[in-house]
Amino acid sequence: MLVAGLTGLVSAQAALLATAAAGLAGTLLVVSAPPTRAWTPRPRGTGWLGPLRHPGLRRLYAAMACAALPMGAIVPVAVARAEDLHAPALAGLLPAVVSVGAVAGGLAYGVRSWPGSVVVQLTVLCAGWAAGWLPLLATTGPAAAVAACLLPGFVMAPVLSAAYLITARLAPTGMATEAGALLVAALDVGCAAGTAAALLPAGAWLLPAGGAAAAVLLIGPALRPSRLAPTVAADAREAVSPIPHTAHFSHVSS
Repeated sequence: MLVAGLTGLVSAQAALLATAAAGLAGTLLVVSAPPTRAWTPRPRGTGWLGPLRHPGLRRLYAAMACAALPMGAIVPVAVARAEDLHAPALAGLLPAVVSVGAVAGGLAYGVRSWPGSVVVQLTVLCAGWAAGWLPLLATTGPAAAVAACLLPGFVMAPVLSAAYLITARLAPTGMATEAGALLVAALDVGCAAGTAAALLPAGAWLLPAGGAAAAVLLIGPALRPSRLAPTVAADAREAVSPIPHTAHFSHVSS
């Protein structure tokens, strides 16, 4: 929303500078927060694989890399839809509307408890993440395209929230930070791949395909609810992730 707004109202250079400033401010807030300052290292297991030793985390990271494909693809797809519908404003408006939907979805997901284990929730959310993009691909007018972007946006923040919660639960002792960082890396890889692949013929179909692939990957014994360790307060305090949904949505656990 910040990038789209500043690009439209000021310039792309202003959007770039504002994004860098916001990132710096967020980093300073995290490192100066009382939980971060009070954190002390804990004994941890050895091994260069770190959190990747856990089969559930490996499956989760692969699923989230797939789920991130639409996050990277939406901008080039929005440009293509803007051209197809002869509405240049859609290039920035469609990603912005997805962000608006994400804010609303995150609030709706966090204000109450939801049935089922968090793994089941994430699987259902990824299926919704896939299905939510289909109306955008079928729209024939600018107004319908804008409205259609609210649907996947509404699911995006809950997908990330559930993924961070599962990561915190599966992280080996003393490796919550590393586990969260690897989740961010998986999301970044998926975003980059989505942006690149969206330029290919039929690249728009990455929008529903990413969520569908994620939902399929989440089905399996490695992520059964019985394999999720209880959330431990010390581990939660240790986890410092760029999107701190874990602490806020811990009541969604199974």
